[in-house]
This record gives sequence, structure tokens and C-alpha cells, in this order.
Amino acid sequence: MYGLLDYGKMMADGPRRIAYEEALRQVVTPGCRVLDVGCGLGIFTLMACRLGAARVDAVEPNPCIEVARQIIRDNGYQDRVHFFPGRSRDFQPPEEAGGALADVLVADLRSVLPMAGHHLPSLDDARRRLLRAGGVMIPRRDSLWLAVVEDAVLYARQVRPWQDGAAGFDFSAAEQLTRHGWCKARLAPERLLTTAARWAVIDYADCGVPDVRGGVESEVQRTATAHGMVVWFDTELIAGVSLSNAPDRPELIYGSAFFPFLNPLEVRQGDRLHLHIDATLVGEEYVWTWTTEHRRGDDELSSFRQSTFFSQILTPRRLASRGP
Repeated sequence: MYGLLDYGKMMADGPRRIAYEEALRQVVTPGCRVLDVGCGLGIFTLMACRLGAARVDAVEPNPCIEVARQIIRDNGYQDRVHFFPGRSRDFQPPEEAGGALADVLVADLRSVLPMAGHHLPSLDDARRRLLRAGGVMIPRRDSLWLAVVEDAVLYARQVRPWQDGAAGFDFSAAEQLTRHGWCKARLAPERLLTTAARWAVIDYADCGVPDVRGGVESEVQRTATAHGMVVWFDTELIAGVSLSNAPDRPELIYGSAFFPFLNPLEVRQGDRLHLHIDATLVGEEYVWTWTTEHRRGDDELSSFRQSTFFSQILTPRRLASRGP
């Protein structure tokens, strides 16, 4: 769960804050109703009030909503803002507002990637139940991108973080698990071995299915050692207002994701890599699966399948709790 400092870091992300404010400026009109899903400390709520919104319903399950109440009072907007301390799925159009639906729905529930917990089904539910027909949803869509990268230091830090402290002992049992995990990372554009390829698009006008999957075929641009994939997203908030966390753009609060290969691949210019990613929501978290095929001409040199499912530590007690 986010703390106050986490929300402070989000607000301090200038490109993110400016883009969201510009999107709100273009759609918030005097007298309109705004729904802020996951309001945090209320920065989007404050922006909407300053732009003339008549009413803002601010929804937030985190206890920080009590601090947001005080912030709203300190800025003189308490008569226009109504707080709901819970999840958006439990929120109903308020009776005192005549059950009216929102003209604008704004949210940023992402983590490193948009697939985070129940972000997608929550926003789909809010759009269907709480946004009027013809209303505006911010964001509009996210595009997911990947590129193959060379970074031995990052690979070692993710796959064998104990490398320098193993004291001569064998930690391969732990390494078998860490090879199936991914981490937040930031890679410089010169680390990329392939051009960026879009592997999926999330359309927030229709994201009722939370699972996201897609694949690409990428050609290696130079001879090197490939250690994994870097994955990021670009977002279109509304038409003409967007954000990008690509390696060649200024870093945003989200960072990007590094998915290591099961083993480093010695690749040559012209080799082709067939890559597929599958994010499946299971319970409260996503299970990520990624497959890799390394081909040179007509020959398949190697292939492997990885999944965060195989990074789980399964204790006898945990397994027993899932028995009949």
C-alpha cells in the first residue's frame, strides 16, 4: 500500500502531472461532475476544482484519504468535493447529487505496468456504471512496447543478487526461482539490441477482460549478448495529450520492467527473436509468462518459457491449504 512519500513522488513527476493537468483542462468545464478514482492526496481533484468542476467524487481505499480531506479543506474546495473511503466497485452515484453520473472519469492506477492488481477491471466497472454516455475517460489507451537488451549488470542483479556475497557456497536452488521473476529497471537506449515493438494495446473504453497478451518478432541490430527484454508503456490520456516512458524519453515515476532470459543469448546481427508475453490475472495478482525463441536463418538455436508462477516459494503448509 502506498505511503505519503509515494504519493509525493508521483506528484513530483513533472511530465506526468503536467500531462494529466492538460488533459483535464481540455475536458473539465464549469459545472461538470468529475470522478477521481484512486485520488491519493487529491491532486487531480484539486485540478478539477480549479478548472471549475461543480462536484468531484474522490474515491480512495488508502487511509491517505483522511489527509486528502484536510488538503481539500486547506485549499477551500470542501463544498465541492465528496470523499468515498473505499474501492470504486463499492461506490454508488450519490443520492444527494440525484444519482447523476460523472462527465469526466480520471484515474492513474498503474504500477510499473498497467497490469497491476485489479486496475483494469476496476476502471472498466467505473466506466460502465459511473460515467455518463458520451463522458470522457482519462486515460484513453495504453500501448505496451518491448525491446531486447544487453545489460550484464542488471541481469546479475535480478537473477543472482547474492553473487558477490555467496562466500563460495552454492545458491543455485534460489537462482532457479529468480530466473522466473522480473524487476523495475531503467535502461539507456544504447542498451537496446532491437527496435521497439508494440506487443499489446489496452483500450480503456473496453477493458473488461483483464488479461493482456501479445507477441512480436524482432531482428537483432548488432552482435552482442542479449540478457532479456525491457517493457514499457505509452499512454494517450485524451486526443493530443500523451505520456511516454520509452528508454529515449525522460524517465517517469513508473519506471519500466526488465524480464530476464532464462540464459543469456549470444546473438548476431540479423538473428531473429520471437517473443511472447502473457499477463493473466489470478486472484489479486498477475501471473506473467514470457517465451523466447532464438532463430538464425531457418535454424532455431534455443527456446525457453518462463513464468512468475515458477518463482513462487511453495511451502508444504501452503500446498496443504489448497488441497481438498
